[in-house]
Amino acid sequence: MAQMISRALPADISGESLAHLLEGTRNREALLQATLHRFQERYGGSLETLEARLFRGEGPEHPDWEDSIEWRNAVEALQSIEASQGGADGERA
Repeated sequence: MAQMISRALPADISGESLAHLLEGTRNREALLQATLHRFQERYGGSLETLEARLFRGEGPEHPDWEDSIEWRNAVEALQSIEASQGGADGERA
């Protein structure tokens, strides 16, 4: 991952700055993973299952709709981080 980030950054960025960026990304990834786990535990399944239930009009809109939005945002943010790290094939450094 460090290699991929260093290619996209100016040549004069310090190692300390790069390490700080990497730490921030890892912390964000851990927070997003915890968010996904929390919702999976709360709803006993996947985001897609919750969304399908909501689209059928089953269950309470509040807080389920809000949770589904937060959950979807966490999924997409995590996918963005994974894509920046080389995607699902694991081209992480």
